[in-house]
Amino acid sequence: MPNFAIPGSKLDLLKQARREGFSVSEWQGLDAEIGVPLRAIWLDENDAQIGAELEFAPIQFALTEGFAPDGSIGAEPVAREIPFEFAAPAGARNLQLLWGDDRLTVAVEELARPQSMPGDPVVRNFPDDDRGYYYPVFSDGFLDAETFFARVRDLTDWIRAQPPFNSPQLATRFGMKACFWSAPAAGVSHFGAPLTGPMVCTVGGGSPVLLGSQEDSARLVGAFTNEGQGLILMNSSQRGGAGGSAPHRYPAWASISGCPGEDWRTIALHEIGHSLGLEDEYVLPDLPDYAQWRDAPFTGGANATSEKNPDRAPWRDMLNLGGDTDQPTVALDEQNAGWIDPMPGGRPLIGTIAGARYHEKYFRPSGNCLMRNLSAPQFCAVCQKHIIDKLR
Repeated sequence: MPNFAIPGSKLDLLKQARREGFSVSEWQGLDAEIGVPLRAIWLDENDAQIGAELEFAPIQFALTEGFAPDGSIGAEPVAREIPFEFAAPAGARNLQLLWGDDRLTVAVEELARPQSMPGDPVVRNFPDDDRGYYYPVFSDGFLDAETFFARVRDLTDWIRAQPPFNSPQLATRFGMKACFWSAPAAGVSHFGAPLTGPMVCTVGGGSPVLLGSQEDSARLVGAFTNEGQGLILMNSSQRGGAGGSAPHRYPAWASISGCPGEDWRTIALHEIGHSLGLEDEYVLPDLPDYAQWRDAPFTGGANATSEKNPDRAPWRDMLNLGGDTDQPTVALDEQNAGWIDPMPGGRPLIGTIAGARYHEKYFRPSGNCLMRNLSAPQFCAVCQKHIIDKLR
């Protein structure tokens, strides 16, 4: 792996600068920017240019999940780091990034990427050492192992009280593996995550993403993950978290801080749902920024399908509404008109509900679920069955 890279967090700042002064409706989307080359120049201590201008590959973006304090789930395009193999020339103090007319200066020391964690982790299993499946949790910003272990113990106990982890099939099966490395210093992240700063509890139009370098996390703790999946637990004063990315083997993130009435542990549990094969059940806005993810080909998964006919859905054997028809159980316009009753006739709704896998044209099994909204009381029946089948 190259030892130097332009951090994705810095590239995100360039993207944000380009958005300034534009409303959402005026912004033309990332597609218009993909072809704009990223250029850079080395600067000395007097901000004088050293050597020739550099040109890098275009900025690439990954869809990263975020969570709002009202329980809604969304996602934002987050820039991926750009690795390079050449070192800074003698006398260079900064690298100035040039994207169109926008400029951002990065200190040379911020370009060096760590290649390994500082030694082996201190590991402890919860609730005990007699589980058949352990989900890995990694410390970030914790100086004391016992403080971190107490948080993981609390998370483990809370998850084991939620359906279906409290079921007879999983009650003695599921556990968590806590991996501790002491933070470099108080408030300092191994992965460039923001561990200090004000708590923001307002609900805006999007879902704020709170994470560090995805590439650093995959590189540094990838060998400790469960097939690329794991959770970085941030000792951060800010609330929030972000989803992982299975194709790139990025772990997920969650902060231990929450706004009034908010439980950070639900974010962690939603991400564990992904690691066990569950799809998102929400819809991204119909904006150019999201086009490549909304329009990506998709046939079906454990809890999302392109089949609107209930009798052809993957969960057809669990249906209690709908049948062999050519219409979904609940269409999009029916949802827009009002609330979906999750318990029609006293039974949990299981059918084909428009809106899943980021698009209205895909269908989910229930009116609400933890894979759709953090305010949902639990996973829907279909997701619960899938988790049990996966883990037992």
